[in-house]
Amino acid sequence: MTCPDDETGIGSVKPCIIPKIMYSITSIIFNHLVNYILFLSNFKQIKIKNIVYTIFEGDNMTYIYDILLNFNENLVEYFEWNDNDKIKYVKKVILFKVSSKVIEDIIYNDVLFDSSFTDKIPKYEMNGVKDAGSLCLLCDGLMVVGLLIRNNKVSLVSRMILDEEQEVIEMCDRLSSFSVLYKIIGKNNKKNSIITREEERVLRFLKVEFVRLYDEGNLDKFMYLYYEFTGKECNSIDYIYKYLISSLEVFTDKHMKLYEVLNLSNAKLN
Repeated sequence: MTCPDDETGIGSVKPCIIPKIMYSITSIIFNHLVNYILFLSNFKQIKIKNIVYTIFEGDNMTYIYDILLNFNENLVEYFEWNDNDKIKYVKKVILFKVSSKVIEDIIYNDVLFDSSFTDKIPKYEMNGVKDAGSLCLLCDGLMVVGLLIRNNKVSLVSRMILDEEQEVIEMCDRLSSFSVLYKIIGKNNKKNSIITREEERVLRFLKVEFVRLYDEGNLDKFMYLYYEFTGKECNSIDYIYKYLISSLEVFTDKHMKLYEVLNLSNAKLN
């Protein structure tokens, strides 16, 4: 490209400075516009049950926005959430589609994640602590589990509100499975105990009552409880105590029956 000479009007061979500057500016603006359009194209709005839900897909990652999570050491189903729970509003969280085995391994075991996985997860701020851990959602198409990960280990877990979980599950159907690298480093007996909060509360109550009755030497009440639980008679307080304490390993309807009997008995005494 040539520039006209100011005096002769004849084109010279020196580069034209002003048009090149204008061309560069135009190119920059165009490139930014293209990148912005590509960036916006990563945002998807999906209408599920008359709710428009927004996710972001970029760098092969999917993010979910504006959900509630209730972190505990064990999974607590949504219908068991209560006023004492510290329920967290999460503005943005990364979602991974995984196999059911991955979720099962994480729920029932202590696992150590490979850093190739945890390095992909953004840090999470909780209770004023900016680096409280890494937060993510795992979904196998059947359920969603929230994980708070510290030092490549699961620190806390959460279920989701049913409506929000169903929306994430439906979104998960359109994602490709993600390969999570981890190794099982031990069984977690506490995690293996899949009981509701109410059942756990009943078992704790019974244990306290059994210990109290044993310390009091209350054979008559022990014999009654043993008969209610087994349909058999026994007059050995030591045997009954050990039997009933060992029965607390697995919750049954019979424990609820003993709970109601002891509650009624205590109410009469008060």
